[in-house]
Amino acid sequence: MTKYRFYEDRKVAVWERIYFSIEAATIEEAEAKAAAMAHTSLYAAACDDAAIEIEESETHYETIQEIAPSENEGRATVRIHSVDDDNYRMIADNGPTSETNETLN
Repeated sequence: MTKYRFYEDRKVAVWERIYFSIEAATIEEAEAKAAAMAHTSLYAAACDDAAIEIEESETHYETIQEIAPSENEGRATVRIHSVDDDNYRMIADNGPTSETNETLN
C-alpha cells in the first residue's frame, strides 16, 4: 500500500498576548497611549511610533475556536490539500460552493 500525504488549512480565532512597552514622560501618558491600542493595530502603531516597542508575544492555543463558513462571509474555513512531490492541490473545503481556485483569506 502507498502512503499519500495531505494537509489541512483551518481558519480559527485565537487569543494572542503581546507584551510591549511605551516610553513616556508619565505613567498616565503611557497608559493613555496603551489604552488607545484597543481600537487600532498594535503592530502598526509600533511601526509608526518609536516610543512603542513590541517585546514578545505568545499564542494561547487553548483558546482556539473553529470558525464556521457562516462566520466568514460564507467562505470556506477548512481546506484539504493533497501533497504530491511538492505539488499542492486543494481537493476539498467546507464552503457552500467549491473554492478550489481562490486564495486563502
